[in-house]
Amino acid sequence: NLPRSTHHTGARGAFPHVTYRHSDAKDTCTINGPPSASNNTQACFKQRWVPEGSTTEKTGWFKKYVVAKVSVDPGPGAGTADDGDPVMTTTYDYVGKPAWAYPNDPLVKDANESWTDWRGYQQVEVHTGTKDNAASTYYWLYRGMDGDRTSKTDSSATRSVTVDDGDSGSAAKTDSPWLAGRVLESSDRDGTGQSHKRVWHSYWSHNTAQYDGLPDARFVRESKTTTSTKVSGGWREHTVENEYDDTEAASTTFG
Repeated sequence: NLPRSTHHTGARGAFPHVTYRHSDAKDTCTINGPPSASNNTQACFKQRWVPEGSTTEKTGWFKKYVVAKVSVDPGPGAGTADDGDPVMTTTYDYVGKPAWAYPNDPLVKDANESWTDWRGYQQVEVHTGTKDNAASTYYWLYRGMDGDRTSKTDSSATRSVTVDDGDSGSAAKTDSPWLAGRVLESSDRDGTGQSHKRVWHSYWSHNTAQYDGLPDARFVRESKTTTSTKVSGGWREHTVENEYDDTEAASTTFG
């Protein structure tokens, strides 16, 4: 359990406070029952390390703490006890199981590697506001897990992973490594949980370099954005497409 930041003082007197999410029944990790390193869906990871003051390398399991809530007090003369300025609160709800990837570090022997590359959760809901019914944005994300190694000794043993947004009915997308961290879909929701705006993202990539034993280098840009906005008569859809020509420096946008 290493030190982590919980309080800050802003340049203009604001006081952000960070609360971390502790492992619960959904992704708990205990020393007596650690997960498989190569198929880890828990909030912990296996790592080689050298304890402070020692020269002997050890292997241990470490817990992963993600941010659960950030509260920002405006500072002096603010807050419910003074002039009524509210504390702005952002909370993060993580859905499903987390993922860990094999780093494929060319400077580290496979025998010394483990699945320590944190890829997070595929679905996250972010609530922003000052009340219990704060509005939120729900995200479906790429984590780049397709092609991840499942064996230290056999680099050809990899997993096939797809992602989907769960409710659009569109076909699942390959969870390509070069899309890790990018948004597949987002849904803006009101305080009752009803969606009033949904945005789908498609991506274009260009292979710029290849490496032996490592993922290819990719140039990634958004190729299509489809926005559905709720109106009185149903949903209004707007699409913007971006065209890229890898043989030319220029591109065109239409929508």
